Amino acid sequence: MPQDDTGTGGSTAALDPELAALIPSGSEIYDSLMEPIEKELLSKNLSSLEEKYKDESEEDKKKRMSRYRKAFAEYDKAYEKWINNLRGAVKQERSEAYRAAEENQKEEDSSLLTDLEAQFT
Repeated sequence: MPQDDTGTGGSTAALDPELAALIPSGSEIYDSLMEPIEKELLSKNLSSLEEKYKDESEEDKKKRMSRYRKAFAEYDKAYEKWINNLRGAVKQERSEAYRAAEENQKEEDSSLLTDLEAQFT
């Protein structure tokens, strides 16, 4: 799986608790990406796979493992796309917030300058 250095899987101690509650868990992200690929590999199903396939032949197991490898390769692509989209959206939101803050500061500076000029006239 690609390295995720966005911090979404780490500590959210610095975040407001209400905001932290909105961040999906690793399992939620994994399951949402894996669901359309291979339902057997969803978090809730993993613990039952051993029992489900206990009498499976070696040939069938090899086929299943091949299917799982393909599923994880597809998952890795889906994850990469998801994380890149997330990073792009966060970067865009940050840029817009910075631009808005800059605009507010310019308006405030202009207002202060107008007030200052009025004091000299």
